[in-house]
Amino acid sequence: LEQGLHGEALGLVLDPLAGQGLTDCVRTAANPTGRIALLVGPESGLAPHEIVAATRAGFRAVRLGPRILRTETAGLASIALLNGIWGGM
Repeated sequence: LEQGLHGEALGLVLDPLAGQGLTDCVRTAANPTGRIALLVGPESGLAPHEIVAATRAGFRAVRLGPRILRTETAGLASIALLNGIWGGM
């Protein structure tokens, strides 16, 4: 995170308290064909200071929905949503 995002990558950090949902964020993304950097926290979630560090590095905080998923499924669910929205499935 200290180096920030490189190039045209859309950086997303999963945060259950984020003001914007993942689907709303990516629907308005300027470059839906570009690269995506997805930051998923550990089982207990990212600490508030880690989310702040991610947003300072250029990531957008987004939530998946009303449920908090396990760390091993949150990334897969996010990728499935992104593929569905951008026509990759």
